[in-house]
Amino acid sequence: MTMNNSKKYEIVLLINIGLLVFFIFSCYLYNHRQVLMDTTFYYEIPVIDKVLTINTPVFNDYAYVRIVTNKSYTLKKCADLKIVRRETTDVSLIFNKQKNDTIFYSDRWGDVILLDKKHIYKKVRWYDDRFYVKDNKTKRYYIRNNFIEVVIKDNATFVVYQSNKLFRVLKPLSCAQPK
Repeated sequence: MTMNNSKKYEIVLLINIGLLVFFIFSCYLYNHRQVLMDTTFYYEIPVIDKVLTINTPVFNDYAYVRIVTNKSYTLKKCADLKIVRRETTDVSLIFNKQKNDTIFYSDRWGDVILLDKKHIYKKVRWYDDRFYVKDNKTKRYYIRNNFIEVVIKDNATFVVYQSNKLFRVLKPLSCAQPK
């Protein structure tokens, strides 16, 4: 019972293809290891003394958002909003600078599920003219002077802050893996 050379070649080829696939998959997992663990990012919202917390569970299409005061930002198992994570995620949170007892949110693509039971969140239209002014020259919308806007974008991994026609990308304060 001997194998001819073509059978040996096929077996060696299949083993090499299997090793190559394993190597490529291992490299992918190493480079994308943040996808394989829960991550929580904290973003300080300027002016209003609040912290935006975005928790992304492993193998989940949702991100969980919580907004707390700067003094109480700790990782808790509850969330205010559940956001569908997509490349086109675009969720706007609007705060009044003087009294921030209500958080207004607008949701361009229907990505938000409200989990909050305290009734501090109110849904508004995208670019609602109570909060935005349109620049007729540039056709851009800017948040009104007495408000702050925080936009969660791009798979809930990118946060932009807007106040007084100034835009700023918010960097996470820290990243934590819950136990």
